[in-house]
Amino acid sequence: MPIEKENLAISMNVTRASFPAICRYVRQLNFLGPVTRSYEKTVLLANRKRHPNEMVKIAEDVQAIVDHLSAKLGKTWQEASVVREQRQSKLVQPPKTPRPWLSVRDGVDSGKFE
Repeated sequence: MPIEKENLAISMNVTRASFPAICRYVRQLNFLGPVTRSYEKTVLLANRKRHPNEMVKIAEDVQAIVDHLSAKLGKTWQEASVVREQRQSKLVQPPKTPRPWLSVRDGVDSGKFE
């Protein structure tokens, strides 16, 4: 950067110009940024092998999930849509409070919210 532009930047950005304030301002400048970027491009990225995008083969995983759900819930919609009791489920922590809309409905029915 030419010295004229640097002097203009210092005079615009440093209030109460003093030697310590100018030193603090110059310390914040990123002089090594262009060097670091060119180093990354030439040395680090130049030797990197390029891999074409490939689709991950997930057919086996999907089939395993389908088999598991078919065994647990059933193979047809009628079998899968059967209401199951909460006690039979294997949830780690079943809900301790009712759903919010049920709480509001119960409050309205009992006369709490009128």
